[in-house]
Amino acid sequence: MPERNYESTLNTWLADDLRKRGLDAKPESAQGGGRRLDVEIQLKQIKIALEAEQGHAPNKRRSAIKDADARLDQELADCAVAVCYPDNLFSADDLARCEVLYALRTHKTRPSAAKTEWQQGDLDQLVRVIKKI
Repeated sequence: MPERNYESTLNTWLADDLRKRGLDAKPESAQGGGRRLDVEIQLKQIKIALEAEQGHAPNKRRSAIKDADARLDQELADCAVAVCYPDNLFSADDLARCEVLYALRTHKTRPSAAKTEWQQGDLDQLVRVIKKI
């Protein structure tokens, strides 16, 4: 069985796929001060941070929410999306065909991690959500 990929590899694959689907996406985007966004998306005049974790376990969901909220608190993004990849991704093709968990985070809509309503969908659904921001 192939080895599990690093999260940074998954973030690069995600940014590449999102670009193919029409978004201006950059992986592992440095923001100064040693901070970075897992994936940065520019949409109109809005900077969107995608903060991702590998796995769907509750601790992974909490970590993705914590990172997405931190990017808002640090004023590195106008809004953020917490993303959880499935565990079984071994190629960019696997990512293109998978379903991810995602939760939109904004300055106004930030329920606690425990009360966050996650959505599950393929990357086309994620792109549609992002484009509505």
